[in-house]
Amino acid sequence: MVKKPVVNNPRTPKTPLASQTPWSTPPPSKDSSATGSIHPAPDFAYDVTDHQGAARAEARTPPMSPKYPVSPPKSPTPKTPTARSPTPGPSVITAFTTQTAVARNAAVAKDVEAVDELLGTMKLTLSALGSTLDTLGEQTLHVAALGPAIDANHQIGQVRKHLEDQHKRQEQRMAEVKTMLKNEVMDVQLQEKLRQIAGVIVKEIVRKEIVSRVKKELEEQIPLDMREQSARYKRQIMEVKACLHNSEARRHNALIRSNALDEPLRPLLRPFAKPVPPPSSPHQPEMAPADPSTPKAAPVDADPAASDPTTIPILEIGEEPKKTEPLPPAPPTPVEIDLTPPTPSPLFPRDLTSLMRLSPSDAKVLVREYGLEPLQIQIPEVPLLGEGFGPFSEPQSSREEDLNRFMSHIGVGFHLVPGPNAPRPASPSSPYPSLVGK
Repeated sequence: MVKKPVVNNPRTPKTPLASQTPWSTPPPSKDSSATGSIHPAPDFAYDVTDHQGAARAEARTPPMSPKYPVSPPKSPTPKTPTARSPTPGPSVITAFTTQTAVARNAAVAKDVEAVDELLGTMKLTLSALGSTLDTLGEQTLHVAALGPAIDANHQIGQVRKHLEDQHKRQEQRMAEVKTMLKNEVMDVQLQEKLRQIAGVIVKEIVRKEIVSRVKKELEEQIPLDMREQSARYKRQIMEVKACLHNSEARRHNALIRSNALDEPLRPLLRPFAKPVPPPSSPHQPEMAPADPSTPKAAPVDADPAASDPTTIPILEIGEEPKKTEPLPPAPPTPVEIDLTPPTPSPLFPRDLTSLMRLSPSDAKVLVREYGLEPLQIQIPEVPLLGEGFGPFSEPQSSREEDLNRFMSHIGVGFHLVPGPNAPRPASPSSPYPSLVGK
């Protein structure tokens, strides 16, 4: 620690170090006969603390004389010229030194206590700063870990804001459209037009409702056999109309000659997709014939004693015999009858020229759609007799055979004979087979 420099007061008389005491006054002048007096030094005479508030080390050198001049008090003039001032005794010097040491120790104790308090405050501040830094580090790690979640929340907030803005714009647009429609509906012409459209819609809904209700009432009021019979009659009428149409078409096609190949053919209707099922009695359901080799299974609820004729049932007193009630008749099963009107085939040729240019696959499709396929023959798998028969073999027919069969069905009066060099024309530029009359 740097000692504070001591500046001598120019008004203070210089005293040799050897003649300086712990606290003394300047010696009296030789000329003066007045006696000197000892004055205690003030508290601020010694600087025991530095400028930072810390206690200074004790001075190893004895205290110096005061830094200001001490003028001795004036004493009365002695009566005798030979009188001198008295010299302070050793007891006075010892008391003054003790008081100075006590004052210095008290000041040092106060400074040490202040330094201890300052150190304690600094320790508390350092501990608070350490805990704060630890908390900041943990929060930094937590924020770094929550980065994706925060980004997702930010994006969700942006999407929510966008949706809210869009919803507001839609509501505003809807309000504008409502106002516009309200103003337009007030027009008389538009009201009349809307009234007509509403009337058409109401009529269509009423018509559908009437049809459904009438159908439901007819199903409840008309028995099933009568409805089935009515459907059969409708199917017969449709078949008769189809036969009449095909007869007229055959008659028209039969008038076409071999020299009029571009004359249009009249298409025939295809047969019904589903045949009419046989009628079934609603009161007697159909049952499969029983096989005599198969034993009949007894009913689950049948009583074995009742099935044995030799067993006599024993009745208790007051018990009445059980009456077997006949089972109710089974509800009749509705028969589905196809009432779809027949239509011509989309591959039906327009004229004889188109007919002769048909490919083998189209010819087979026409023959199949009009039910003109040849009968399937069952061929035995082994040459030995009595070993059974194999599956049905697919009939093999040529293109000319299929076309001749179809031409006979539609009423054309001649058939095709393939030429020696062109058995199957594959393109429109191929030569035609020759037509031969029947």
